[in-house]
Order: sequence, then structure tokens, then C-alpha cells
Amino acid sequence: MDTKEQIKRGLSIIDVASLYVQLKPSGKNFKALCPFHSEKTPSFSVMPERNIFHCFGCHKSGDIFTLVQEMENLSFPEAMDFLIERFNLPIERQRREAGSPRPSLDAYVTANDSALRHFRANLLDGVEGKHARDYLAKRGITEATSESFALGYAPSSWDSLLRHLQKDGADLDKAVEIGLLGRGREGRVYDRFRGRIMFPILSESGKIIAFGGRTLFDDSAKYLNSPESPLFHKSRHLYGFHQAREHIRESGRAILVEGYFDVITLHQFGVRNTVAALGTALSGEQVHLLNRYTDEIYLFYDGDNAGVHATLRGVECMLTHNVSPRVMDCGKDKDPDDFVRSKGARGVEERIATAEDGFRFLLNHFMEEMDPRHPEHKRGALDQVLRVVNEISDPIVRQEYRRRTADAFQVDLHHLPQRHVHSPSVSNRESRQPLLISPSEKEFLQSLLASPAILSEIRPLLQDELVNILTCRNLLRQLMQRYNGAAQCFEQMDGIWKDLSGPEAALLQEMLLAAQEIPVDQEANCRQVHNCFLSFQERLNKARIREINARIRVAERDNNSAEALRLMQQKSQYLKKKYKVSKEEPFEQKGARESIR
Repeated sequence: MDTKEQIKRGLSIIDVASLYVQLKPSGKNFKALCPFHSEKTPSFSVMPERNIFHCFGCHKSGDIFTLVQEMENLSFPEAMDFLIERFNLPIERQRREAGSPRPSLDAYVTANDSALRHFRANLLDGVEGKHARDYLAKRGITEATSESFALGYAPSSWDSLLRHLQKDGADLDKAVEIGLLGRGREGRVYDRFRGRIMFPILSESGKIIAFGGRTLFDDSAKYLNSPESPLFHKSRHLYGFHQAREHIRESGRAILVEGYFDVITLHQFGVRNTVAALGTALSGEQVHLLNRYTDEIYLFYDGDNAGVHATLRGVECMLTHNVSPRVMDCGKDKDPDDFVRSKGARGVEERIATAEDGFRFLLNHFMEEMDPRHPEHKRGALDQVLRVVNEISDPIVRQEYRRRTADAFQVDLHHLPQRHVHSPSVSNRESRQPLLISPSEKEFLQSLLASPAILSEIRPLLQDELVNILTCRNLLRQLMQRYNGAAQCFEQMDGIWKDLSGPEAALLQEMLLAAQEIPVDQEANCRQVHNCFLSFQERLNKARIREINARIRVAERDNNSAEALRLMQQKSQYLKKKYKVSKEEPFEQKGARESIR
């Protein structure tokens, strides 16, 4: 009996399919959400009597080998090896015939495996390795956790890995292609990762497909990741997923965080159903990957403004892929790493229990940003919510969210616009969508672009603390850098696009078009900028007051009456400041409307 038949006799399609989907009985068969395409109603059928699967939605079908080949991106011989190892089958693998070609991805995998051995050895030994070990110890990472995630260290030398790969007989061209090595203008090959803690990124099956590196020095980018390659497509993978997937299946939930250390620390504290997107906005493919294992997904992002924005984008991505996420509160200016060290696994469980419905989080965010006294603000906030809701493909879910939106904004459901265009390309749609910002931020940008001279007056007031609360802060800073005070105009605008993310660039395009429609009225535009600035001041004061309220609760819990009194007095000062801000006079109106160069 050949190896293929031995494997088929030793395994059922139920065993293998359960690695990838949640099976539910359906008569003699089993059903699940298809692992090959996004859907809300299960159309993936597993038939144990025939030992095959078939999807009635995308029409993919096959046996245990087909399923593994598709899910793990493996050749047929590799799929057999995978099943033998994964299920510990007592089968001796047949050797490939002499001279038969190896699968095309083998050379990439070999290079990554060799690099991992090098990085691990350098972490565990030597002077530089001690520096890296001390850094991990300072962050509270134990040796057991470091070993579990196979953390390593890339020495600061320009040819340490290069010499190791040469000695190991690795294909250097392949190592360059997957980003282990770089190639200079004159063809010189060098180590791409230098002086960095190294995080191996694994496929679902545990194959090393890429690396992330965190610098130990201050003279380079903080994080450096492997580029896209034949092995690695970052939008399809999640950091820590290989370690977390069985815990996700067992717990029935997944926790999504932002960073490598967030994942590692949460796992170390026993929260092992945690994964992270790979240094990019959450993608539909990543949502689909998680949704194969659970439909209970929690976003646990940083508590700063960037984290709130990332949470909004994550909620939007999940909702438009028919997943209803929940949002966990990390605390202002905290990250999950800080939180779990302070509160432990029990604290995480408490935040899970009190997590907010994702759509409610999105709804509340835009409602808090609007000024209910101005109908145009209400309409702007409503449009932001509907832009997400109308992209939801499931008509029942979409209608329910439309009803909840109408109730929240106190408008007639039948008056909500029915703009629903189901885009065939999720990734293209995501890259075209403008950055989600509040109506006041939109008006602020439009007025500045229409009347750049106003920036001369307001620039001294745009302190970092205030700018940091704005979702459009990077775009605003880029505009400020390009403002010529003498000429009262923006210069070198052609070069701004490379410094903006896709959503920021889409937002700027939208704002430039809107600015062209604004009347040439310097005084009115100045007044609009002034009103927006006041709303930003109000928002900053609210954030300060929320932070003080949290500190007051802590002081009262600790019976520290003196600290509680001091904080109450500080809060009173902010409340007074809030009142005074609302009485400020507008900026002086100067100059005339200027064009953008």
C-alpha cells in the first residue's frame, strides 16, 4: 500500500477539515463557513461517507490532500508530509525519486530556516546577544516565552547572516528575494536586518514565511519587516496565529492586537488566543482567516488616538466582511502589553466581559465628534456611518444597522440614502477609502486649503498636544511643512503623496476638490477655521477631564482623599478653561484667498 492510501485510511475528512473550519452536523454530513471565500451562510459541506468536501458557493471540492494543498499552499508531496507530521501517523515517508525537482518554494523555506537558526544562536550567545537578552528581560519576556516564539537577534554586522547562509549552502538570490539580504547598487549583498530583535512570522501550519525586526538602537526605523514574496503576503497572515489557533478554537473567541510584543506578553500571561495584524491595516483576508475559527472577535488596540483610529478601521473592515466585532477598552494612552502587566489575565477577562459592540463603538465615535447644534455636522457624521453600513453585503444585517443608525441620529429610516455598491475588489476599495475624520476636521482642512493665509495666524496655536488628538494629524503636519508664510500658499504639493498613507491621500484628494467649491470669502473661511479650532479645544479638554475622572476613581478606591481633592481642583480648572475657550474672539482676518501651487 503506497503512502497516499495509508494516509487516507488513517484520516477522515472530518479530522482534516476541523483544522480549518468549525463544523456543525447537518444530517449525515457537516456544514461550515467556506474557508475559500467570505460568506455569512454556511455553504461548505463535508461528506464523511465519501471522505470529500464541496462548497456550493465557490464550487471548490476535493479530498484531504486537496484541502491541505489549498489551505497551506503546498505541493502534493508536501501535503502528505504535513498530514503525517500533524497527525503523528505511523507511516514512513517515501523518498522522492532521484533527480525529481524539488517544489519551487523549498529554497525560500530553507533560507528562512537557516536564518532562524542564526538569529536564535546570536540571541543566546555573545556580547550583542546579552544586550538583546537584557532588553527582553527588561520588557518582562521570560526565556520560555522567548523560546516558544523562537525570538532571535540579528547582529549589527553587515555580513553576519550573509556568511552564515553561504556556509549553510543557502540560495543567496532567494535570500535577497525574501528580504533576508539586501543588494546594493553595485551588486554587493548585505544583511538587511541588523541590530534587531527578530520575530519569526509563521504560516498557519508553522512554516517560517517572514521575519519582523525591532531595532535596539535609535538610528534606524523602529520596526522592519520582510517584504512581500512568493512565501509571504502580509495581508493574508496574522502574527501569532500558528500558536493561537487551537486556543481560539477552544475558547471560541479571538483577540486582535496591534504589535508583536502585545501578542507575546498576552500569551505569556495565559491569554493565548491573541494575534496581531502585520504592521498594516486589518485586511479582509485576515478577517476571513479568523472567522474560519470563530465569529467572536475582539479588538484590543492601543488607547491613544492612533489606536482609536486603527480600531475604527478594524471595525469597518470586519463589518463590511459580515463579522460583528467587539471593542475592548485598553485605557487612555495604554497598550495591551502595559494593561496585562498591570491587570493580569483576569483584567483582560473583565474587559472582554464589558467589551462594546463594534458598531456601537463606531456610532458613538462619530456622534461624539459632531456638534448637534449644526445640521451639517449631523449630516457629516451620518454620512460617515452610512458609508460603512451601506457596504455591508448581508441585506438583513445592513437593514438592522440602518435602523440603529436612524434611531441614534433621530431621523426617519426611510430618509436614509440607499447607496450600496458591493465592490468586487475589497483591497482596491479599502485603498481608495478616505481616512475617517470628524466633520469639524473636514471643515478645518477645507477652509485651510481654500485660504492658506489663515495658517499664518493659527499655526502658533497648533501645539503638539492639540494636533495629536486629531485623526488627520499627519496630513495636517505635512501641509504645515509645505506652507510658505511669505507667499501665503502651500508649495511642493506634488511631493506630499509619498508621505501620506492611502486613506490620507484619498482624504486630501477629497478635501482639495471640496476646497475648490468654497466661495472666495477669506473672512468666512477664517471664521470657520476658528470655530473648528474651538471644537478641537473642547475635545482636548474633554479628553483631559476623562483622564482626570479616571485618576479620581483610582484615588477614591485607594482612600487617598488628598489626591482626589487635588484632582477635583484640577478638573475644576479645566472646566473653567473650557468655558473661557468658548468665548474667545476669532483670529484676525488677513490676506486674500491664495492658490495652491
